[in-house]
Amino acid sequence: MTYGKRPPLDEEKALFESQVAREGTTTGPGAVAGNSLIDAGLKGFGANSFFTMLAVVHPGNAQLVDSFDITAFDDVTGEVTLNHNYKGGRIPAGVPYKIVTFRFVPTEVAALTALVQALMLDVGDASTAVLGSLFGILGDPAAGQDLATRIGYEGALSLANKLTAARALLLDEITALRMAELDPANLPADIAAVAAQLVAVFIDTAALLVDTAAILVDTTAIEAAIGAIEGATSLHNKLTVARALLLDEITAARMEELDGANIPADIDTLLTRITEAVATAAALTAHNTALGTHDTDIKAVLTTIAGYIDDEITAIITSQGRQLDRMVKWSAGKVQVQIDDAGATVGLPTITIENLPDGATIVEAHLMFKFRMIENKYAGVNKLQDATVALTSQVIQIQDDGGGDWADGINFVDDFFTLASEVREGGDVIIGEPNVGVASVVDGNDTYNVRLLLGKADFDFINFDDCQVGLDILYSV
Repeated sequence: MTYGKRPPLDEEKALFESQVAREGTTTGPGAVAGNSLIDAGLKGFGANSFFTMLAVVHPGNAQLVDSFDITAFDDVTGEVTLNHNYKGGRIPAGVPYKIVTFRFVPTEVAALTALVQALMLDVGDASTAVLGSLFGILGDPAAGQDLATRIGYEGALSLANKLTAARALLLDEITALRMAELDPANLPADIAAVAAQLVAVFIDTAALLVDTAAILVDTTAIEAAIGAIEGATSLHNKLTVARALLLDEITAARMEELDGANIPADIDTLLTRITEAVATAAALTAHNTALGTHDTDIKAVLTTIAGYIDDEITAIITSQGRQLDRMVKWSAGKVQVQIDDAGATVGLPTITIENLPDGATIVEAHLMFKFRMIENKYAGVNKLQDATVALTSQVIQIQDDGGGDWADGINFVDDFFTLASEVREGGDVIIGEPNVGVASVVDGNDTYNVRLLLGKADFDFINFDDCQVGLDILYSV
């Protein structure tokens, strides 16, 4: 290129094209907020491509042209994340854009300004030698060039490297000055100063010990001090939690003693002891001549003991009857459950409950839905459309296999399962809040039908892969 003359057209064109990293048209709608654009043609460009470059959107209307810093890039979806929202709202499909490698934004200037400010803090009242070192790296600032002029002449990266080198040199010189202050010749004076401070600390410690002794004698003062530090409410809450935890441990130990598996053996032991007591009483009766009037007293005592034993047996049986046992039962699997934007009713596998003991009473039963993966087939953000309408839509229901009414088992909220464009995510287990036990549907050993009633997504489609349904049952005997 010849200075002073207009460069040839092909040279200008080559220079312009070297600054354009990508030119294209969006293939799908970006984020609702307007801070991203999507071009499927960008897939596979590599992670972090275009990061920190400049994106320009030019939809054909001069008033809607906008430019952005690029803050992230998704190599899988081709989504480019922008540093602010597009002034025209959500960027739709079909909008032309360019990505260029150069940027004229205040970010670099702000970073360089911060670095210069750090240098000024490091310099303080700098010596002539230090300033001379800075001049050697940065050049004499007396040349009259301001910071913006230097950035334009040097290039932001070059100037940043020089500033970083200058700061490192300055820190080395400051460190040398600090080490001089720590010269061993000065240590005796420093030690004397430290010793004086230690004496003051020891005096304060003695006073503290006196105050502590006074508090330990007066327990009321201890409680007041703790209350002042903790706050009365906080301390009360901690004591309440500690008490609840202790009661849980005691209850667990007591319930283990009352394990239903041990009750038959406990009753047998008691009956054996009663039999032995009766035999002893009979033997004592046979010797009533020798015992005289004491015979009647012994029989009365044994009768009283037998009554106590009967009461204990009744208490144990009653206590055991109040315990709740749990049964969890899963259905067979279903490969896929798909919902669309119109609303789909999908049959789910049946659940068979068996082996509940005779006399079992179901207290609670909760429906469960498990899936290994969830997938958004739409080229944009997708999620559930609307919340559950009781007994009507967007709900998983259960029914006795003999027929009858369906009962709602798992309710959903609007915008549940929010998914990014064309993404697959790991699954989960959803447990329903409604109790479908006894009066609703689940009342014992039986087979139960399950369905998803009018499940609806914002767009076609959301897929749930490798699914099962189940029941979590609490019962007593």
